[in-house]
Amino acid sequence: MYASIQAQRHAAFYCRIKENPVHAFKNFLVYELVDSCVPNSITKKVNGQPVAKFRHIALDTEGMGYLFDIEKFAIDASLGPCKYISD
Repeated sequence: MYASIQAQRHAAFYCRIKENPVHAFKNFLVYELVDSCVPNSITKKVNGQPVAKFRHIALDTEGMGYLFDIEKFAIDASLGPCKYISD
């Protein structure tokens, strides 16, 4: 069903994800944010200006989290150590 990802260095970063990964690679899994009636995409900002929106999070085998660009099929920004919380 659902799970959560909590960044350990950024207490404000907490997101709900679908429990099963949408893509599995050798060293990381990609999870999609849950659908919601309110906008819940993650906005990446540079110098206070929004530059990208993300709906996917990748977790590697070491527990590091990343924003994942599903269109480019690439890791974008690091979230640092993260915890996967199963519901």
